[in-house]
Amino acid sequence: MPPEDRAQPVADPPGRVGRLTALLGTVSFEPASDTEWGAAEPNRPVTTGDRLWSDTAGRAEIEMGTAAVRVWHETELDVTRLDDNSLQLRIPQGAVTVQLSTLTSGETAEIDAPNAAVTLNATGEYRVEVSPDGATTTVTVRSGSAEVTSAGSSFALVAHQVATVQGDSAPTYNVAEEGQPDDFDQWVNSRDEVADGAPRRYVPADMPGVEDLDNNGSWDNDADYGPVWYPTTVEAGWAPYHTGHWAWIGPWGWTWVDDASWGWAPFHYGRWAYVHDRWGWCPGRVIAPAVYAPGLVVFAGGAGWGASAAFGTGTCVAWLVGGRVARRHPSGPRRTRMLARAVRVSRCWAASWGVTPVSRAASRALQLSQSHRASTGSKTSGGICATSGPGSTNSSTGGGSAAAQRPRSAPEPGATRP
Repeated sequence: MPPEDRAQPVADPPGRVGRLTALLGTVSFEPASDTEWGAAEPNRPVTTGDRLWSDTAGRAEIEMGTAAVRVWHETELDVTRLDDNSLQLRIPQGAVTVQLSTLTSGETAEIDAPNAAVTLNATGEYRVEVSPDGATTTVTVRSGSAEVTSAGSSFALVAHQVATVQGDSAPTYNVAEEGQPDDFDQWVNSRDEVADGAPRRYVPADMPGVEDLDNNGSWDNDADYGPVWYPTTVEAGWAPYHTGHWAWIGPWGWTWVDDASWGWAPFHYGRWAYVHDRWGWCPGRVIAPAVYAPGLVVFAGGAGWGASAAFGTGTCVAWLVGGRVARRHPSGPRRTRMLARAVRVSRCWAASWGVTPVSRAASRALQLSQSHRASTGSKTSGGICATSGPGSTNSSTGGGSAAAQRPRSAPEPGATRP
């Protein structure tokens, strides 16, 4: 179950979130809401308080809006703060690079080491490396400019400079020209090439996961929906929110984690629509910055169930793929009523197991669902298991108890982990 205080009102969650990707080797993850390390999984959201560990030969990337964080071997990365205006990371040991594509007025970016704090003052590429004992920190500015602070003293670094800070209570430092790229730099460059080649003509520049779309689908323009992306690497009869699982991730609550390598942007931004007898993702108007959503669906359930961020007190037995919504997004009780009664479910399939439709669109969804089941002989509706929503015990699509949502137990990270 989610935390006991899940029904209490909370402040609006941030619109920026990190996305785990490019996982290679053994990489472990400890969410802020847990106290145990588990195996990191692609497309897992990353937010304030989360921790990452890459073991020997492990590496990972975290997309954070217009920032890309690359993690090298035997590295621990702690996300101290991540929201719309702040990016603060901590590195107890190991090597990390941060590629910062934008830095707006009022936005801050900082990387902390045991004996130094690095403030990123401009867009650019920065590398911070910390020795296993935490006594030596090396800061490289590939491009941009930074300020390094240690024991109350600060100094500036500009492009192509590297600084080495040694000691803690009475640290010393040395500034020199950057050296030749190593294996880590070469991997970072290869990831930069992937990101630079991502199609951005239909989406905001800070939307993560777009680089995976072109190799797994195709774009088209529809008179009603505008630009539509169609996945081409899925099986016949595929439907969104089918292959993956729901996980409770604060501060958003129930969050969809898709199994597909491309399953980030289409499930957290825009909307899915059933267009010309197939599912397509509609990013909508290009609005910057992109605002993250945990799952673009409408939940439904039995008696006593309420449509809210906490999913009320009952059991969710189904969810509908959310259609296009109004441009205005009211908050509070009015938003709850919208979710329960006024969200347009446009050409979607619904799980019809004991669900009473609340609109003509939902009725049409049930017809499509029943037609699909009759033609395929499937026991599920539109590819969505009717009994596998949040709070159920069916784990075929990843629903279930909190224990099922938490990362699986993983071997303790390498002996060099702090």
